[in-house]
Amino acid sequence: MAGGNSRYDAIRSVLELGLVPAAVLRELAGRSSRGSVTRVLAMRDKHLQRRLVRGAGVPTAACEVLEAQTALDPGATAFPKVLKPLDGGARHTYLLTDEKCAHECVELARAGGPGPWLLEEYIHGIEFQVDGFVRHGETRAVLSASRCLQNLIEVHEGEIVAHVVLPPVEYPGLYEEIRAVAETSLQALE
Repeated sequence: MAGGNSRYDAIRSVLELGLVPAAVLRELAGRSSRGSVTRVLAMRDKHLQRRLVRGAGVPTAACEVLEAQTALDPGATAFPKVLKPLDGGARHTYLLTDEKCAHECVELARAGGPGPWLLEEYIHGIEFQVDGFVRHGETRAVLSASRCLQNLIEVHEGEIVAHVVLPPVEYPGLYEEIRAVAETSLQALE
């Protein structure tokens, strides 16, 4: 740590939002390898994350960064699209279905902050929640996969957040696919 304090080997938090500031402090203190802030930033910055993962061959939603919500031109946008904070989070994430909806959602998004924002293509499909763990850079296990009853973006319409667990003995192919995507994605994110 800065100032010669070497009593601590690590500082950890259960809050994901502290990762980037912690990486910056660690680098400033001379306790991290070159590029570690960029690697941690890729875990929070959805645009950087998608660019790196797509570069590794994992299909992702096409997206662009909007520095401010005013950069969105609903009249020139093909719908549906998803507008979300660049650092993630479903609270201020909106499905833009048409021009009128886009204007309304941009106003709601302004309450969440000034940006930057991510505008991405909407991909219709089933959303999954996956839990597992990585040790020494290797995916050790995919502990569980569950299917969302409703996609998380639908909570704004009054839907509940709930999942149905898919047991690995009943879905071995799904677990193999999840592990392969996770390994490829995590390698891309270093």
